[in-house]
Amino acid sequence: MGRTVGHRTTQGRTKALIALVVVLAATVVFATRGSSVLAADGIDIDADYTYRIDENGSVNVEAVFTLKNVTPSTRRGFVRTSYYYSGYGAYLPLGAIDVAVTDGKRDLEFVIEDPDEFGSIVAVDFRSNLYNGRTTTMIVTYRLSGSEPRSQDIDRINPAYALFGVWGYADPGRLDVRVEIPDSYDVEVIGSDVTPVVADGVTVYEALAIEDPSTFGFTVVARNDEALATHTVEAGDSSATINYWPGDTEWRDFIAEHVTDGVLVLESMIGQPWPEGNSFEFIQSSEPAFAGYAGWYDGEAEEIVLDEALDATTVLHELSHAWFNRSFLVERWQGEAFAEEFARLATIELGGKPLTLQKPLQSRRTNDGLNLWSIADRTDESERWGYNTAAWTAKQLTDEIGVEGLRTVIDTLFSDVGVYQNREGDLIYDGRNDWKRTLDAYQIVAGSEQAEQVFRDHVASTSQRDRLDDRADARATLADLETAGDSWWVPVGVLEAMQRWWFDDARELAEPATEALVARDRFVALATATGLDVDKLVLLDDARTSFEAKNGDGYGDIYFEFERRRVGIDALAIARVDAAINPSFFEEIGLREIDLAAAFGDVVSALENDEPELAAGAARELAALLAAAEADGRTYATYAGLVVAAVVLLLIMVVLWIIRARRRRIARRLDRAEPESPELVLRAALDAHELEEGFDPATSVSGYDHGLEVPTGEVHFDD
Repeated sequence: MGRTVGHRTTQGRTKALIALVVVLAATVVFATRGSSVLAADGIDIDADYTYRIDENGSVNVEAVFTLKNVTPSTRRGFVRTSYYYSGYGAYLPLGAIDVAVTDGKRDLEFVIEDPDEFGSIVAVDFRSNLYNGRTTTMIVTYRLSGSEPRSQDIDRINPAYALFGVWGYADPGRLDVRVEIPDSYDVEVIGSDVTPVVADGVTVYEALAIEDPSTFGFTVVARNDEALATHTVEAGDSSATINYWPGDTEWRDFIAEHVTDGVLVLESMIGQPWPEGNSFEFIQSSEPAFAGYAGWYDGEAEEIVLDEALDATTVLHELSHAWFNRSFLVERWQGEAFAEEFARLATIELGGKPLTLQKPLQSRRTNDGLNLWSIADRTDESERWGYNTAAWTAKQLTDEIGVEGLRTVIDTLFSDVGVYQNREGDLIYDGRNDWKRTLDAYQIVAGSEQAEQVFRDHVASTSQRDRLDDRADARATLADLETAGDSWWVPVGVLEAMQRWWFDDARELAEPATEALVARDRFVALATATGLDVDKLVLLDDARTSFEAKNGDGYGDIYFEFERRRVGIDALAIARVDAAINPSFFEEIGLREIDLAAAFGDVVSALENDEPELAAGAARELAALLAAAEADGRTYATYAGLVVAAVVLLLIMVVLWIIRARRRRIARRLDRAEPESPELVLRAALDAHELEEGFDPATSVSGYDHGLEVPTGEVHFDD
C-alpha cells in the first residue's frame, strides 16, 4: 500500500516558503568607517552558521563571523587616509528571538532595526574600531520561534515538529553551514544538496566552502512523533489516535469531530466497513502543505498526515483513501476520483459545503487523459488539472446514476464478481480494478449511459480511445447475440472474453454461437409448425444448457442433436400433412378403425420424452397407414357391396316365395269349398282381390262398403 497524496494543493504556502528561502539568502550587510563613509566591499567575511534543534524542540542558531578590514588607505598629497569600521549589520529572519551578540569574550551592543515582512537587521557596535588589516570576531545567536498554526507564514517550530529555512551569508567560498538534529527526528531536506553525517545520536547536515552563498539555501522538515500530544476517539468499530502539535487543541478538536462522524457516514455511503482494522492515526504536519497538498494517506504506515488547516472535505477525502488507494485501484486518478466524490457527498451529509468543481477544458489536457496522469512527472498545472478532472468525472457519473448506483459500482470493484454474468451468476473476475473494469462497472452494472463518453473524453489516452471503439463494436455483437438468444444466455466463453477485453476472441466465438441459434430457431419453427409444444421438448433444455456452458467454439454437438431429433419431427410433419388433406370416401372407410389422435399423441409423446428414433418409427408407421387407407377403403367397400346385394336378392326371393305360397293356399281352399251362399262367395272373391290389388280389408267389411251391387237370387256356378 503505497503513499496516496492528498487532493488539494496549497500553492500560496509553497510560494511563501520559496520566498522565505530566497530572502534568507539575501543577507544585508552594512559597514561604517570614520566620518560615516560606507564601504560594504571593504570587509572580508568568513561565516560559520550552525542550526541546532535542542531537547525542547527549539531551533537555536549561532552565526560566527570573522571580519577583516581590507579597505586600503588612500593618499592625497601629503594626506594619508585610513579607514576603519565601528560596527557590522547582519540579517535576522522573521521570528528570531532571544538575540545576543558577543565577540567571543564580551557582549556587544546592538540594535534591531529595519524590520520588514521577512526579517530585520541586527546592527552591532564593535568594542573598538576595526582598522585596515585588522580582524575581529562577531557571534550572533538567536532562537527561531516559528509562526503560529494556520498563519500565512509557513515556518513552524514546536517540540514535535520543525519546518525552517537554512541559509548563511559570507564571501564566495568562505561560508560553512551545519544543521544538527537529534536522531529522534525524522528529517527531510529540501533544496540544496547536503550530506548527512550521523555521530553520537545527532545527524549533521553540512555544506562547506559554499561557492555562491547568494543562491544557497535549503529547508528542513523534522518530525519527532514521540513528542506529539495524543487524543483518541471512537470511529465506528474502530478508534483513531489524533497526534497533534502540543498546544494546538483547536486542530485536535476539529479532527476528532469529523473523524467520529465521518467514518460512520463514509461506511454507510461506501457500503464497506472501515478497512484498516481496529485503529488508525492522524498526524499534524506542515509537510503536505510544503509539498503542495493539504494532506496524504500513507497506507503502509496506516496513518493520515494533514496540515493544520481546518478543512472538513480534506479530512473526509483522506479518510476515503483508506478504501480507495493504489492497493485496490490501478490508476492514480481512480483513487482520487472516488475519494473526492465520497468526501463531497459526506460533506453534504454532515451539513457542510463542498468546493465547486469546474468542467475540464479539453484544450488544457496536460497528460492526454487521466490514465497517464502520474505523480512521477507532476507539475503544478498537471496536478491542478488531474485533481479537478478526476473529481469532476466522478461527480458527473454520480449525478446520472445516483448514490445507490455509485454504491453498486463500488460493490462490484470490491468483489470478484464478473460484470458479465451467466445464468447461474457465478462468473468471477480475477484481475485488478483498472480503468477498464471501472468503466464496465459504471456502464454494465450501474447502467450509466454517459460513462463511455466521459471515459473517452477525460480518462482514456489517444491509443486507448481506439480500444473503446473496438469495445463498442464487440458490445454491439454481444447485444445481437443476446437478442438472438432470447431466453438462452450468452455462452460463457464469449462473456469471459468480454470481461477481459479480448474483443477479437469475443467476436470470433460469437459467430458459431449465432449459427447454433439459427439451427435452434429452424428446429423450433419446424416443431411449432408440426403442432408440438416446444416448452415440453427435453432437447431444448439440454441444448440450452450445452450452449450456455460453451467456453470455445465447439457447437457441433448441438447441431447433431437438433438434426437427430429433426428426423422424428419431419416424419410427424409428413404424417400431419397427409392427414390434413380432405380424405376421399374410400380413405375415410380405410381409416375407420384407426384413432388418429392417439396415434399422433404417441409420436408427440416420444418426441417430448426425447426419444426421436421411437417417434420417427411411429410417425413412419402412421404415414404408411395413411398412404394405404384408400386401397383398404376400396377393398372394404367392395366386400360390403357384395354382401348387401346378396342380402337384397335373398329378401326378394323370400317375398316372392311368400306370395306364391299364399296363392297356393287360397287355391287349395277354393278347391275344397262347398256351394255356399252368395255372401261367402263374395268374401272369397274379395280376399283374392286384396292379395292381387293391395286392397285393405281393414277398411271394408263387406262389398257394400265399396259400392258393389250384390245381386239376389240363385247363383249358378259353371264347371
